[in-house]
Amino acid sequence: MINFENPAVFAGLLGIPLFYWALQYFQNKQLSQIAIWGQHWEGGLQDPQNKSSKIFRWMASVFLTLLVIALANPRHGLESTSTTMAVKDIFIALDLSKSMDATDLPPSRLEVAKKRTIQFLDEMKGNRIALILFAGESYLAMPLTTDPMSAVSMVSSLNTGQMALQGTNIKEAANIALEANKRMGQGDAIFLLITDGEDHEGGALSALEKLADNGFDIFIAGIGTEQGGTIMGPEGVLTDEEGQVVRSQLNKHLILEMAEQSHGIVLDVNDTNWSRKVDSAIKNNQKSGTVERKYKSYKSYAHVPLLMAALVLCVGFYFSRIGFSKKMTLLLFVFTSVTSLMKAQDPKPFVEGNRLYQSEKYKEAQKKYEEGLKTKEDARAQYNLGNSQYKSGNLDEAVQNFEKAAKTLPNKDQQSKAWHNLGNAQYKKGRLGEAIEAYKEALRLNPGEKSSSINLAIAKQQQQKQQKQQQQQSEPKNQKDLNQGGAQGEKAEKNEPNKGKSEKPAPSKNKGNNKNESDMTNGKGKSNPESGWSEDKAMLDHIEREEQKVRGQYRRGDGKFSKIKKPW
Repeated sequence: MINFENPAVFAGLLGIPLFYWALQYFQNKQLSQIAIWGQHWEGGLQDPQNKSSKIFRWMASVFLTLLVIALANPRHGLESTSTTMAVKDIFIALDLSKSMDATDLPPSRLEVAKKRTIQFLDEMKGNRIALILFAGESYLAMPLTTDPMSAVSMVSSLNTGQMALQGTNIKEAANIALEANKRMGQGDAIFLLITDGEDHEGGALSALEKLADNGFDIFIAGIGTEQGGTIMGPEGVLTDEEGQVVRSQLNKHLILEMAEQSHGIVLDVNDTNWSRKVDSAIKNNQKSGTVERKYKSYKSYAHVPLLMAALVLCVGFYFSRIGFSKKMTLLLFVFTSVTSLMKAQDPKPFVEGNRLYQSEKYKEAQKKYEEGLKTKEDARAQYNLGNSQYKSGNLDEAVQNFEKAAKTLPNKDQQSKAWHNLGNAQYKKGRLGEAIEAYKEALRLNPGEKSSSINLAIAKQQQQKQQKQQQQQSEPKNQKDLNQGGAQGEKAEKNEPNKGKSEKPAPSKNKGNNKNESDMTNGKGKSNPESGWSEDKAMLDHIEREEQKVRGQYRRGDGKFSKIKKPW
């Protein structure tokens, strides 16, 4: 079925009858001027050029009609273009130990790691990605997939509280990658380790060396600073068993040692383009697999009405009364116009931009789209330009182009995609409110679209988290005053009985009377009617807290319990 790229230009057809009437008017006016000079035609004689003039007018009208059709760019059928890319299986091991909540990299190590990981995933499309999460234990959270959006959604919602057993077990994460690659991989792969370098369980060096021996390229991203930072928990700053504030530091020595042992590459946390080094390793590795990507574009037939228009013009010259020199001048003008028109219709810059984009050469693609848009406005090219700018990290420009494309794309499905990508750009800029509105607009145009629904939920969750943090930050002073007052009151209550030598003996000094007191309270334990305090309840709470400590100190492995060295 034939479709037109620029159907709006058909409005120009409305001017053709006006052109025909104007041409006829000027020809009649020319004849009337001749009559004034006495060279009129007598009686029943007809103007010998009247018939040819009418034919010329019709020819000119047909010429303009064909020119308008050419401008509309009729298209039919699709043509495929392919490009070959190097691909690999990439296993990302992300540290979710409690030390990743350290604040030496604001807002926290984990948030910085998540941001870098999401950017990396976004730039490594086309490769197969697997996600391994580890702390005191490890598991394959997502097997190898070519859908990066699934990984992005998962990484966005991660937190250290999701790991039941704390600690840092790099060895187990490496072993999981090795086993998963044997089961599902295609041979050589990439292992990206994102950690602060606290190897509590040991064995990391030998495990990474084993990965390298099995064809893995190792990349290690150290998250944190050598100065270190405190670890924030739900009850405040984390302390050890002795009550000392825990200060976690980046173990740079271990990270460098792991990289040296496995012939790996260390990635800088401040580098916003990890994909550049990884992509370079993929392309330079002769063992990398390849995949052929195909993309389709419409076949343009604008040249057909252009050639027909040129033919009509030549025939029209035969019936015209224009002199030879003027005919040649007009023919040259038309030829130049047709050539310019064909250049304007030539989608080569856009096609070249699409090819470069598919090859992940986003900056080069951006230049091609900009080049094409200088000569021709095109909503799809505007959308593609926004995508290439988004990939290149030019978020401000991407937002502008997504906004333009969302308003000018021809159908709702394309508009929905533009709003979705606008939401992604706003989310990356930290404008959660604008991102949420963009995702909502995408869903209004395409209800039930999965990616927009997931991203909307993630953005809302992040917005609620920010609002909660802001609320907590606005309350600390009042909370501090409240805590100080409560502590003083508690101290007064505890000290008051000591001054009066206490009306009743402490339980530890009155073992003989405990049973009688228990009998007097019908087995419910000694209680304070004013405060509602229960000795049995307090004891149960204490036992539960101790049990939680024991659970946190041990992890199960190989049928026996082994002690975790540190619970963070």
